[in-house]
Amino acid sequence: HFRRAFVNLSDGQVDTSMTIRQSLDLFGGEDNRVIDKWAAQTTAPPKQIDACLHDLFRRQVLSRPDEEAVHAWDMSATYAELDDMSSLLAHHLVSQDGHSAGESLIPFCMEKSGLALVVMLAIMKAGCGYVPLDPSHPIDRRAQIVSDTGTSIVFVTPETLRDFSGAATSETSERDVKFIVVSHDFIKKLQRGSPAALPST
Repeated sequence: HFRRAFVNLSDGQVDTSMTIRQSLDLFGGEDNRVIDKWAAQTTAPPKQIDACLHDLFRRQVLSRPDEEAVHAWDMSATYAELDDMSSLLAHHLVSQDGHSAGESLIPFCMEKSGLALVVMLAIMKAGCGYVPLDPSHPIDRRAQIVSDTGTSIVFVTPETLRDFSGAATSETSERDVKFIVVSHDFIKKLQRGSPAALPST
């Protein structure tokens, strides 16, 4: 597009009585040929799948349990290991007082990591929707989002917990918000066979 615009300008094909935005032709014959080629290669629209994301993940767990599912800076895990960790955390979430499976939005404030993926899967397995909070955003903004969700639970790391603890955030202090500090050691210590059942999907 930029090459075509440059050629038009160089060849004097632009009407100087009009604005650049109005007169520059950024969509040419080559663009049409590319789109036609893509259209010809598309034999059918993508198949619609009526399933939740964590259910699709479960299918991969069953078909390739020992293959690597995630390779991040903080962890590597197979499909089976990722499934196990997220299920343990999901059981822990469902067991929390005041938690209502299927009706909750659960925020989490973490850096991009393998552990964040564990948390997202756990929240979905618990029948909830996850709300990612960017640790780089102002703490007042993050606290406001927590308040808007109406949640009583927030997943954090030791680092992001300090942000909430050190800030005078009336949004979280006025309500009884529980911060669950997630780490690899925390998940390892969760007891297996929790009596709290996960919702079916």
